[in-house]
Amino acid sequence: MMPRLDGLGLLRRLRADPRFKTLPVVLVSARTGQEASIEGLHEGADDYVCKPFSALELIARVRPQVQLSKVRRALADELSQANLE
Repeated sequence: MMPRLDGLGLLRRLRADPRFKTLPVVLVSARTGQEASIEGLHEGADDYVCKPFSALELIARVRPQVQLSKVRRALADELSQANLE
């Protein structure tokens, strides 16, 4: 448990800050069920993992998010460069 700010609150703050708007976020929560995961995804999480989970599952969910983030960053850089030209 996070003492002052829950995961959704932290996610909202990250998404509101331009420096972290594209940072991949995987919520890990004890809140289970479809409603909880939909709420997390609706708030801007890239994925939602319910406890308990295995390390292999977490790695399998985080790895593609990091790869997608790299692709998005490269595309954004290319677009910026094309706009400058």
